[in-house]
Amino acid sequence: MVENIHMQHTVKKIPILFITSNLGIGGLERVVVQLCLQLDKQLFTPAVCCIHFKGELAGELESHNIPVFNLKSRKPDYLAFKKVIPVIDEFKPLIIHTHNINASIDGIIASVIKKVPVKIHTDHARQFPDKYRYMFAERILTCFVNKIIAVTEETKQNLIRFEKINSKKIQVINNGVNGIELRTKSQNELTRKELGVENFQFIIGTVARLEMQKGLIYLLRAFPMILREFPNTCLIITGQGSQYETLRMEAKTLGIEKNVKLTGPMLEICQVLNILDIFVLSSVWEGLPMALLEAMSCMRSIVATKVGGIPQAIIDGESGILVPPASSNALALAICVLLKDDSLRKRLAFSAKQRFEKEFTAARMIQAHQKIYLDWLYQKRILDANTGTGW
Repeated sequence: MVENIHMQHTVKKIPILFITSNLGIGGLERVVVQLCLQLDKQLFTPAVCCIHFKGELAGELESHNIPVFNLKSRKPDYLAFKKVIPVIDEFKPLIIHTHNINASIDGIIASVIKKVPVKIHTDHARQFPDKYRYMFAERILTCFVNKIIAVTEETKQNLIRFEKINSKKIQVINNGVNGIELRTKSQNELTRKELGVENFQFIIGTVARLEMQKGLIYLLRAFPMILREFPNTCLIITGQGSQYETLRMEAKTLGIEKNVKLTGPMLEICQVLNILDIFVLSSVWEGLPMALLEAMSCMRSIVATKVGGIPQAIIDGESGILVPPASSNALALAICVLLKDDSLRKRLAFSAKQRFEKEFTAARMIQAHQKIYLDWLYQKRILDANTGTGW
């Protein structure tokens, strides 16, 4: 059906409303933005409803004339679903797609009240078991949802195990990103100068929210061990979050502050990724992080923890090195193995790039979402399965 629909002419484009907590800097939020920007505009008209606040990425959508509704709901607000109803009345979506538990509670209740025909929900991965009230709410509310998307196989299995959701209702769609282009040598030299790291032999780095989930404290504590073998090495940490000051003080306590650069948030991470000899992801739990996929697309050698959806992306010893979470020793050992062997770094980086292009592109992710949307529009008889026309 998906292949043939472009040959037909739908009466009107399908309005689809994405509902999320916010559009701040994060993997979930970037998935929503990519869906809005890259869905087939001959078929869909997207908009986003932010329950709590807009966030930094909202401007990117608004610059493309994609509406972003901001409800400014404060936590806790058990009646926030009432604020979603006027948005549905105004935008009149035929599909509502909620993202993660907080947005799903308000979005699904409102969509049931307003009888929105197609309801999709994505769980972007979280620690299980979650709070009982959240798991109970999701278990009940997903009874009213047509399809649940899980971003990793582990997430799917957690939903089945802890929330007793029927496995047939859940489909795994891997996150995908647009590839990061390789930059020229002169461009990379300019970035190194701008960051003040031009005199280091090796640059190790990560791009992540500065939160405990990302395990950055273990990466910092691994660094003195790395510096004993490779003293002219720099660690770049790009991102923002509540752990910024904690990490800065830890670097000072460890006596490595001259070798550590906390760059703050950078919406454009291609500059950082292109100058890294090794990309490190030290998370203690994960879904399928976008930064990891971008590092793969940028042909970086990778050391990452074996948690969440990371083993779906990185095959240990083939497209990167996987280590146990919360282990500074394991991180240091793996990083040193790569620093000692230039040919191994290049081989793993090339393999990571190939794996990205096969499994984790944005185009692949968008196509999988569009198929779900269209399949349910056909099942609800909003579109005619034979002609592709309708409503």
